[in-house]
Amino acid sequence: MCFFQVAPDYNFSLNVDGPTYVEVVAPDNVTYSILVANTGNTNFNVTMQVVNVPGMWGRALYLANGTAIGATDTLSFHLPFEGVSEVILMLTIPSGTQPINTTVTLNSYSVNSDHKVMEEKDPLRFTVNVTEGMASVDAISSVQGAVDPLHMGLEELQASWRLNLPGKGYSYLFTRP
Repeated sequence: MCFFQVAPDYNFSLNVDGPTYVEVVAPDNVTYSILVANTGNTNFNVTMQVVNVPGMWGRALYLANGTAIGATDTLSFHLPFEGVSEVILMLTIPSGTQPINTTVTLNSYSVNSDHKVMEEKDPLRFTVNVTEGMASVDAISSVQGAVDPLHMGLEELQASWRLNLPGKGYSYLFTRP
């Protein structure tokens, strides 16, 4: 009878669900979802830390089935053999933030039961472009009904405005007859 001992493998994968580049207007929250999968052959802990975050910005790392309350820039959690966990990275960009294009880095590594780093992953990078400006309004002229430029009365004119909220993806069309 032969017995083989297999060395523990502490490997894991990281997959960002969504884009790693966003444009926002302050104040705003930016949320990223990262799937962490145990691709090794044993149970282990994963530690993640977000760095290079501008000083006044809030930052929180937490498990998706948890809460952001009390979350900080560091998260450690148990990842069982063949397990998958969803981690949320939330950045809070405060009011008054000046335009900036910055890259935030997420470092992650696996740790064995002796608290020794076993596998360090290449950092994930998230680019946040804070643009200036608030909501903008575009005037759109339109005419309702038949158009006869020589005999058009003011009652036939219609005014419309489009409200654009940069970074929010909203565009509203308001019409006044």
